[in-house]
Amino acid sequence: MYYEYHDFVDDQLKIIYHFDNLERKDNFVAHLHHNVELLLMKEGKAEITLDSETFTLSENEIAVISPNVIHKVVSISERCKYYCLIVDRSIYKDQFKPVGISFPLKTGDQDIIKLYKSVFETVDKKDICYRQETKAYIILMFSKLFKEAAEQNITTVIKTDDRRIDMTRNAISYMYENFSKNISVDDICSAVGFSKYYFCRSFKEITGQTPIWYLNYIRLKTAKAILKSGTSNITECALKCGFNNTSYFCKLYKRYFGNKPKADLKDLLK
Repeated sequence: MYYEYHDFVDDQLKIIYHFDNLERKDNFVAHLHHNVELLLMKEGKAEITLDSETFTLSENEIAVISPNVIHKVVSISERCKYYCLIVDRSIYKDQFKPVGISFPLKTGDQDIIKLYKSVFETVDKKDICYRQETKAYIILMFSKLFKEAAEQNITTVIKTDDRRIDMTRNAISYMYENFSKNISVDDICSAVGFSKYYFCRSFKEITGQTPIWYLNYIRLKTAKAILKSGTSNITECALKCGFNNTSYFCKLYKRYFGNKPKADLKDLLK
């Protein structure tokens, strides 16, 4: 399957970490990727949806988003603040090959939370051997998560027979694989094997967006990364991301991100 691309700045330590604010009115786009993501709630409450499972994440709790799971975060307080940590599979996969269990959906274990915070602190300090130390914290944190899942007898992340989830997952993967081409909703329906009416209705129920909106989101998000990399000008970038009309690309870019493409390109060239 094809997934959202993660650009890891450090090839020797493939993690992404940042602090996020989410307001009740904000539109969080449901998505999926190949890596584990852990959200630590610092302030407020959020409703987390993982495939068809929905739960509340409160302060000092960690939500664990497993690979290939469609996930969405909605603030149920006026505003919530949380840490986000994305870990590439290469860091932990060899350590846990024999483990036939999955992650818990969430945890409030204080030892795990302490390890989570240690990852951030260690990377920020960048002392000698910080990469090795960070990986050690991650491995220990995952060990404790697996242990907690085993104690809860969790063998799968989510048990669901909702075929709409698999359909949506396959559709998003198809979009990532083919966004640079001139594909239509009919093409996506054909790829996932469902009627146009059923697909469009179900896709919006699960993601909150229409298929075309989501396809353009993937294209524009990719375009933003290309512009900031400095490898292409605006016209070249538009063509690479499936837009044959540069004027339409610029108009849509501003609608989605609030600024024109040249603003992101200009920031890089300063």
